[in-house]
Amino acid sequence: MKKRFVLLLLAIFLSGCTIIEQDAPAFDSSSGVQEEDLTQGANNLLGESISELNDSNELLSLSFTSPISRFTSQDVALLGVDCEGEKQEIAQCIKDWQVNNMDYDASKPDSSYSIRWNYAFPGLYPSNEIIREKTLNGRIYGICIDFALIYCSIADYYGLTCRVSNSITKPSDKDASLLEYATGLGMEEYDDLMVKLRSKGMDYSYELLRQIMRETPEHYWAEVYLNDEWVIYDATNILIQGSNTIATYVDENDWEATVWDNDNTADLLSAYTPNVDDLGQTGKSWTIDDYFGSKTSGRIIPVPYYDSCSNVCGFFDGKNPACALECPFLGSFYDCYDSCSGEKFYKICDFICTNDDEIQECYLECSGEELNINCFNDC
Repeated sequence: MKKRFVLLLLAIFLSGCTIIEQDAPAFDSSSGVQEEDLTQGANNLLGESISELNDSNELLSLSFTSPISRFTSQDVALLGVDCEGEKQEIAQCIKDWQVNNMDYDASKPDSSYSIRWNYAFPGLYPSNEIIREKTLNGRIYGICIDFALIYCSIADYYGLTCRVSNSITKPSDKDASLLEYATGLGMEEYDDLMVKLRSKGMDYSYELLRQIMRETPEHYWAEVYLNDEWVIYDATNILIQGSNTIATYVDENDWEATVWDNDNTADLLSAYTPNVDDLGQTGKSWTIDDYFGSKTSGRIIPVPYYDSCSNVCGFFDGKNPACALECPFLGSFYDCYDSCSGEKFYKICDFICTNDDEIQECYLECSGEELNINCFNDC
């Protein structure tokens, strides 16, 4: 157990110094305290680099289009929409149909998919798929963008000129704490998103999509061009008590006509380059937030292997100050383990798995590799 002996020497050495900061709590995978602090790891902002294509290493082309589908007579019959009269009467009829046949529901796991996916990949989740996939008990559910897209598709069917507009304001503009929840990508959503992407002939890694998903505008609504002006038809104003699109956004000049394009996503896709560890591995959790975020989401993504202490401690992004103090003193332990086992010891896991009683289970979870417990104990 030379490792523990080295740590003892380190403690003795540090005892002669003036310690200003208190010791940081260890990252112990068996404890929920650190995990609670890092549960939003899957919802990070854009990383410092765009990383790691899928195994095919092929960037598939993506053309951005409007998610407003041109409804057929079969689509309209499926919905049971039956409007007639002058343009203004038809416009109001569509809104009334939405109030009576659609539910505003932001509570379901897939409620935000249409707004997030169409923001990152315009046209990926069009209205003719929404009306078939987001249904419950014969009713369509969704949030503001679902109402706007479906409205315009129906309006187009009846010959009305319709567009979607959105707020310039994003949720975090009013509450900065919401930003970490509005970006990134959880593993469950990634799995669902990949079903949609693969159906369109596209295949991207989690790491890439996690960094592409960004915060969307706060609100979307439909507008119809009547009598030389754009008139708002927003059924969510009736279904959500207290909501008022005109007073909240239009009167405050907080709006713009939605443009179904995303140069930012296109740039990120084209600039996508591999992020590899010292063993040439991709698809890892590149930060401690990523790692605990993947644990929270239920599908653990192991950490990378780094040889240098600088890279090892950089993984923790300043959240484990003890790493910089301890790692340089543990070189003999790491060399011993590598020589004894014939395998590389994942140094990052040494600072995550601090409970020796659970070291084997934690190390396997952390690295994806079996720990040679005999070598670990002997060294």
